[in-house]
Amino acid sequence: MKYSTYIIAGLLFVLWGVVVYGFNNPPRIIHLLIPIAGIIILLRIFFNKRISKTLKD
Repeated sequence: MKYSTYIIAGLLFVLWGVVVYGFNNPPRIIHLLIPIAGIIILLRIFFNKRISKTLKD
């Protein structure tokens, strides 16, 4: 459960890659997966540092 957000973000990247390179004309909405995956990773990094900082104090 500790790395579940990274797994979700990784699956979004893989799904994006499969759809973009697997189909000749992918739907344009599929390109939203990349920013969503990036936001998930950034939130995980930000909150992980924030929580660890409060635990040290």
